[in-house]
Amino acid sequence: MPFGDAAVFIELGDRADPALAEQAQEIAAEIDAIRGDTPGLGRPVPAHASVLVPFDPLVIELAAVTAIVSAHARGRPARARQAGDDAAS
Repeated sequence: MPFGDAAVFIELGDRADPALAEQAQEIAAEIDAIRGDTPGLGRPVPAHASVLVPFDPLVIELAAVTAIVSAHARGRPARARQAGDDAAS
């Protein structure tokens, strides 16, 4: 789920699909709604089948961001991907 040193990546699928895009928008909106109460959490960036959640590692720890992201992605068919997964393929 970590994506580099300062982001978490949620992959919902491997294709452009309106249902996945809607899920990505919902997850991003939920996370965006709590940003004001969570210092260091950046604005989530939804895409067709994923959400990138940047954060400031000097303000919030990866474990806290992962817990937040997991709580909002729970119940959805999310597949976490780590940085470098493409390179291993």
